[in-house]
Amino acid sequence: MADDVTRQFDVIIVNYKAYRELSICLEGLITLEGRLIRKIIVVDNESDPVTVSRLKAQFKGIDLLPIRTNLGFARGVNLGLKQSKARYILILNPDTRPKTPFLHKAQSLFASCPDVAVIGPRIEDKDGGLQGSGRLDPGLHTAFFGRTSAITRLFPRNPLTRKNVLLEDTEQAPIS
Repeated sequence: MADDVTRQFDVIIVNYKAYRELSICLEGLITLEGRLIRKIIVVDNESDPVTVSRLKAQFKGIDLLPIRTNLGFARGVNLGLKQSKARYILILNPDTRPKTPFLHKAQSLFASCPDVAVIGPRIEDKDGGLQGSGRLDPGLHTAFFGRTSAITRLFPRNPLTRKNVLLEDTEQAPIS
């Protein structure tokens, strides 16, 4: 992934023993978005040397950072950010499966709204339904009505969960 004017995104993926999912993610990402990606940085927590060698051979253009321990997601992202020099950063989980090109749309949004610093895509569950990814600040209610709580799994549309885990599709919402 050579550095040129069109390649304005660096992608950071923090992996933890999800090599199959990571391979699927990388294939889709490179196929759909390769022309806009400057660099893909994979921070691999508790690396397996054999799998790392296989990934490096399969995806020659990625920067793979093998880590002996599990730093966790946030520290892994911070390590990836230190390696990044792109104008825009895309942070992904290894189980992301891009379906359609989206970086050009993100690039256009950033260009047309210079006050916007962060955007988030629509995230879908395996069945295609909207995954609640926007949340209120965590508190005691999160334990009972958070995205993965037993009450939310049993009653996903209950009013308290809907207040805590934002499920509305906000693609058309104005940016303020």
